[in-house]
Amino acid sequence: MLLHEQSGLGSVLLRAAGAKHDASGRDRQAASQNARSRAQVPETGEPGVLARMYVRRAARVRYAFRMSGPRFLDHDPAPGANPAPGGATERLALAALLLATVLSGLLCVFPELDFDLWWHLRTGRLIVEERSIPTADPFTFTAEGRPWVTHEWLAEVLFYGVHELGGIDALVLMKAVIAALALLLSAAAGLSDDGRFRLAAAAVGVLAAAPLLQPRAFVRPHMLTALLLGAALLCLRREAVTRQRVWRAALLPLFLLWANLHSGFVLGLGLVALFWIGEAWESGGRDLRGGGRPVDRRARNAAVWLKLRSRGSWFAALLAVGLVNPHLHRAFLYPFDLMARREVREAIVELRSIFHPAYADALFLKALAAAAVIMLALVWSERRRVHWSMVLPGALFAGLAVNNLRGVSEFAVMVPAFMAVHGGVFARRPAWSRAVSLAVILLAAAGGAAALRWGVPMGADPPRRIALGHERDNLPDAATRFLRDAAPPGRVFNLLAFGGWFIHELWPDRRVYIDGRLDVFPPGFLAAYQTLMRTSDGWDRAVAQYDITFAVVNYAADPLRDAGLRARLRSDPEWVVVCFADNLVVYARRVPVNADLVKSFGCPFDPSLRTPASLVAWLERAAAPDVIQAAAAITQMLPFVAEAKAPRAVLIPILLRAADLELERDDRGGAKARLEQVLALDPRLALAHMRLGILHAQTGDITAARRHLDAARSLSPHEPAIERNLELLESMGPPR
Repeated sequence: MLLHEQSGLGSVLLRAAGAKHDASGRDRQAASQNARSRAQVPETGEPGVLARMYVRRAARVRYAFRMSGPRFLDHDPAPGANPAPGGATERLALAALLLATVLSGLLCVFPELDFDLWWHLRTGRLIVEERSIPTADPFTFTAEGRPWVTHEWLAEVLFYGVHELGGIDALVLMKAVIAALALLLSAAAGLSDDGRFRLAAAAVGVLAAAPLLQPRAFVRPHMLTALLLGAALLCLRREAVTRQRVWRAALLPLFLLWANLHSGFVLGLGLVALFWIGEAWESGGRDLRGGGRPVDRRARNAAVWLKLRSRGSWFAALLAVGLVNPHLHRAFLYPFDLMARREVREAIVELRSIFHPAYADALFLKALAAAAVIMLALVWSERRRVHWSMVLPGALFAGLAVNNLRGVSEFAVMVPAFMAVHGGVFARRPAWSRAVSLAVILLAAAGGAAALRWGVPMGADPPRRIALGHERDNLPDAATRFLRDAAPPGRVFNLLAFGGWFIHELWPDRRVYIDGRLDVFPPGFLAAYQTLMRTSDGWDRAVAQYDITFAVVNYAADPLRDAGLRARLRSDPEWVVVCFADNLVVYARRVPVNADLVKSFGCPFDPSLRTPASLVAWLERAAAPDVIQAAAAITQMLPFVAEAKAPRAVLIPILLRAADLELERDDRGGAKARLEQVLALDPRLALAHMRLGILHAQTGDITAARRHLDAARSLSPHEPAIERNLELLESMGPPR
């Protein structure tokens, strides 16, 4: 095929080749024209004349840029170099890009950890069932009826639909696909007409961005913001490269959708504004008619102004489209109003700095440093052709990422496009492209294997293993079942982290004290909640104001040093433990409505200290009725706590002590019943088998005694006490 019959790329190369033969003549002609233009500039004159003259000159500069090859080719091939890598190089780079994209999705396949997912799902269900979007809080008794900006309503309907179709597994897979697509769209945005030359740089960008997107890869609407950031970046870049306004027009429906999915569309407006400012600055940067020499400042400013003025109406249209949502301007102002409240900033863990000690060994921090170094190196390699349309938004999102963890995921979306746009060095050096592509393939394969084997390091938190489902250990399952099936009506104080699950499982029968929708609560409420949890100040006031009859709290990280609400509940005789599991304790207030519940489930032993020493100390000083009551209460709890280990670990020593008390009263039948309960909880407990064997021997049941003593010896070989009891059993003669 002839060169002039090929695509736009071929025509650009043809013009570039033809330009070599008459370069000197054109330079002389351009220099003469510039000289005449300078000679025509009056020293003084009317401002209107000067303005029109510079506007015409800027228009000529714009036309020259539009018709020039470098405007379509994002690199300047070195003289004599082969600008097009071979087919094998392209295929290798494409394989690297696809494998890095798969890795980015794989890293996001971990059991769902976020507590807010559950109130999102309940809100989506409410919207579908009521066929209306709530604008006032229906879920809490502390902020009931207060304004609620449901800026994520469409995302919540989407999540609810996916959950109904495939459960939590489908949602986890959906977020992984969203993460991979976000980075792939960003990589595509960095590939222009010479995109195949930059595949290696795009692959590096996706590989570096994958660990950055992972820390906040939860099933939450902000993941859709990451996806739409990538889509907006693609539209902006394609419009800049192809000059087809259809890409600019595509931003309008994109922002219409975005404004109803998540308030992160405000970040999209920032991206568009900075991209167009940078693009305008680039367009006025060089006078190509003059062989690449800079134009004078006034002509450049005029060109920039013209470019910005042509984008102004489109930006206004995007702003107008963003207001097409159920909350109008309040959805636009939502993130600013939220961040303006200090108590909100202090309550959101994601807003702490990335340099927080908890993230010291996290993978994303190392990836962030690597991405920053690579991006700076690529900009330096392209310093003669810096793409300000990418540098300006890249600087914005980099600043957000350094400021707090929440900004890291948005910055991750910028990384592939940024590296691809500034990756011209790979177009000029195909050998580098092959080497880098091979390195990306090896690193992506090794990273995927390591993630499958050991999980993803998260600093102070446990590594995130690759799996579906959600972490039930973090959810108040036991409290949910107990409050729904055993507890009488009454208001429940709950932790902020538990609010979303309670909304999903218990609403509308029970409303919650607090949940993750921090904007709905009145000023000062969140600060009071934090103080209450830290020092217990204000607890009596909250109980009286809201008539709280139940409290559901988690265990303190250091119970012995805890001086907050948990310690207050543990020491207050007005509150009694009625249920506990591995991650929570449920307290009931001693009020008439709870009298029957406390009688059946009230446990004299409080497990919140979580130390064996505390249980031993209590057993030593507890009266017999308290031990019997504790054993009965915990036994009553077992159907509600499912597979929780804590109740069983506490119940076994209490039952053993209760068996001793039964023997002190010479009630061997009661002691046998207690020991049988112990073996039902832990069939491999040698001590219970031995003691039960002794009891059977004392009552003359030699067969049962031998069975239990043999079981004890098999579980604990060479235990002297077991061997002595077996010898005594043999001396008693044959079994009867």
